[in-house]
Amino acid sequence: MLYSLIHLLPTLWQFKKNATAQHALTQTILQPYWDKFPALPAKDRRRMRDYPLQFIVFFAEIWAILLQRDLSIKERTRLVLYASSGCLYDDFFDEESVSAETLRLMYLRPNHYEPQNDKERLFVMLMQDLYKTMDNTAVVLRQGFEDTFLKFWEAQVQSQQQARQASLTQEEIWQISEKKGGYAMLLSRFLLDSTLPTGEAETVFRIGAWFQLLDDTLDIDKDLRNGVRTLVTTATNINSIAQKIRLETHTVTQRIAQLAYPKRAKRQASFRFFILSASGYVHVQRLKRLQRTTGEVFRPDQYAPQAMLWVENRWANLCVALPYLLTGFRG
Repeated sequence: MLYSLIHLLPTLWQFKKNATAQHALTQTILQPYWDKFPALPAKDRRRMRDYPLQFIVFFAEIWAILLQRDLSIKERTRLVLYASSGCLYDDFFDEESVSAETLRLMYLRPNHYEPQNDKERLFVMLMQDLYKTMDNTAVVLRQGFEDTFLKFWEAQVQSQQQARQASLTQEEIWQISEKKGGYAMLLSRFLLDSTLPTGEAETVFRIGAWFQLLDDTLDIDKDLRNGVRTLVTTATNINSIAQKIRLETHTVTQRIAQLAYPKRAKRQASFRFFILSASGYVHVQRLKRLQRTTGEVFRPDQYAPQAMLWVENRWANLCVALPYLLTGFRG
C-alpha cells in the first residue's frame, strides 16, 4: 500500500502528460496523410489519432522502463503508422469489403497491391511508409513482425468463420479474444529496436489478451449494439468477468516479474499496468449494480444502453477506483 500511496499521483500525472504529448505527435505524423485524403470521415481521423495511445502510452512507454531507455522518434513513428493503419485494417476485415487473402497481401506486401479506392490507398501508403522505417531494423525483428501478423490474420479468419456458428462457449470466445489482443500487442513489440529475450513474447501476448478483456468490458454497450459476441456480452454473471480481470491482471504481474530486467524497473512497469486495470474494475462495479436489479443474473437486454456506457471522464470513477488503486497492487 505504501508504494501505491507514494507513486499513484505522480504516475497518473505522467500518464496524462505522456498522452497529451503523444496526441500532438500523432497529429503531426498523420496530418500529411489526412491532407492527401481530405474526404476521410472525421470519425476515421479521430480513431486514427486515438488508437496509437494504447500501443504507445499504455504499452511501449511502459516497456521502455524495462528497456531502461526512451523511445526514439523512429519507434514512435512506426507505432503511429501501425496503430492508425490498424483502424483501417479492422474496417476492411469487419465489413468484408476486401477478401481475407487480399487483405493479407495488402498488409505484408503493400508495394504489390493496386488499391481500389481512397481508403485502400491511405492504408497502402501507411503500410509502405511503416516498412520503410524498418529498413535498417534487425532481421529477427522484421521477421518476427511478419510471422506474428500471419498468426494474427489466421486468428481473425478463424474468428470470422466461428462467428457464423449458432453458438460458441465462453472458453471458445475467450480463445478468439486473447489471440486478437495478444498478437496485436506482440506486433507492436516487434516495432521496438530491441530484440526479445526468452519469455518476453509470451508475456507481451498475455498483456495484449488482458488489454482485449479490458476493452471488451468498457465497450459492452457498443458491442451489444453491433452484435459483437465477447466474453462480456455473453456473460450471465458479471462476477465471472470480475474474476477473469483479476486473474489476467495477476498473470501480467507474474509474467513481468519473471523477465530478466532490473527488479525496480519491473515493479514500476507492473504498477503502471495495474493502474490501467482500474478502468475494468470500475466498470465491472457498475455492471454488478445493474445485475442486482435482475435477480443477480446479468441481463444486458434489460438494461438501458446509457446505464452500460463507459464514460471515461466521470469523477465518480476515481472515487470507486481509489481504494482499489491504493490497496490492490501486489507487485
